[in-house]
Amino acid sequence: MHAVTVIFEAKEEYQKKFLEAALNQAKNSLTLEEGCHRFDVCIDPENPAQFFLYELYVDKSAFDDHLMTNHYLDFNTIIARLDIELTTARVDPAERLAVCI
Repeated sequence: MHAVTVIFEAKEEYQKKFLEAALNQAKNSLTLEEGCHRFDVCIDPENPAQFFLYELYVDKSAFDDHLMTNHYLDFNTIIARLDIELTTARVDPAERLAVCI
């Protein structure tokens, strides 16, 4: 499995538009990509400007395929227009262990 986490920071005037785009991206990834097993879109309850995406793919190759899809490229175009800040982390859970408290 290959996991990807992304944290987005959206200005107040762009939060609704970003949420719509992220939810659409999640739906398309889960329905159109065989290698996408999970795609969660979360909002920080204490900071509504911060969005957290958790994506899980069968392997890195499936994630690489995801990066070439039309819906991913469309999503990137939308967020570029919204002046969104992001932080990304990619891990392979089979090779790394993490403890969550």
